[in-house]
Formats: sequence, C-alpha cells, structure tokens
Amino acid sequence: MNAHRKLWLVLAGSFLALLLTLSVGLNGTSPPVLNPVTISFMGYTNPPANGTRFALFCVSNAAPSGIRWRGDWVEVEGNADHLARTVNHSLPGFAYAVVLGSGESLTMAVGTPGNPAESGRWKYVMLFSRHDFRERWFDFSLRHNLPLKIGPLLLVDGRRILNASNQVMVSSEWLTK
Repeated sequence: MNAHRKLWLVLAGSFLALLLTLSVGLNGTSPPVLNPVTISFMGYTNPPANGTRFALFCVSNAAPSGIRWRGDWVEVEGNADHLARTVNHSLPGFAYAVVLGSGESLTMAVGTPGNPAESGRWKYVMLFSRHDFRERWFDFSLRHNLPLKIGPLLLVDGRRILNASNQVMVSSEWLTK
C-alpha cells in the first residue's frame, strides 16, 4: 500500500473517530452517577412537648429518572430485625409522595430507636426501584383495577417489578443512640 493511501486512511479514521466522539458527547447522555440515591444525616430535633429525639435525614435522587419508594426501616446494630420507623405528625417525612423525581430531595424525621440511654448504633434504610414506564403502568393499573394481562398477552409482570433484584437498598451512616 502506498504512503498516500495510508495517509488518507489514517485521516478518514481520525475524522470518523472525531465525529463519533462528538455525537456521543452531544446527545445529552451523561456518565452514570455512582450513588444516585443518598441518605444524609442532617442532625437531631425534638418536637414540642415530646421527649422523643428524632434524626433528620435528607434523601436525594441524582438518578436520571424518578425512583419509587418500596419501603423503609430502622436497623439496630446487633439486632437482626427490621424496626418500623417512628414518625411524628408535626415533623417532616410523615406525609410523602411514593415517587421521588430526578434531581429532587426530601427531608425525613426518624425517631431514635429504643431507649436513648442504651449504647449501640443504628441506621435508617430505604428500598427503591426505578420508576419507568412499566412501573408507572403497574401503579396505574392497580390503582384503577385494570388488568395486567389480556389473554396470553402479559402487559406488566408484577412479579418482575417487585423482584428484589430490581430494587436498590440505600442506608444512612451508622449513628449512635
């Protein structure tokens, strides 16, 4: 192969590589976020006329799509049980939407488990799944009593949506009581 032809092949290959790089860079996709959903401890508070101490958490969604809340609980170090979250009507997080949109955050108040004088550590844990079209149809169909299956045609597989492999568990750092 002569030198002139090699030069043209190298230039054409470089030009194609440049076009590919620009098209990937300009199509609006960004690299995936390492930990798109985070729970950050903000501090403690006490509601008026109540001796219970509550931890305030900020739950943030940096994922490119919305996420659906699948459950939450409190874990105490050394206890294998999942404990229910203690809530207070006057503190944030009592009422919430089950879907947290992309770029949104919310504040949750979670009661400190057990006796505050006890030693031990605890953390707040939440379970999420991606809120895509199938998930939205699943929610809509359950809310309005619509079929998930028409004859042999399966519109949405609820078992697949609720499968643990399609859910992400996020927790706060360990806190002392």
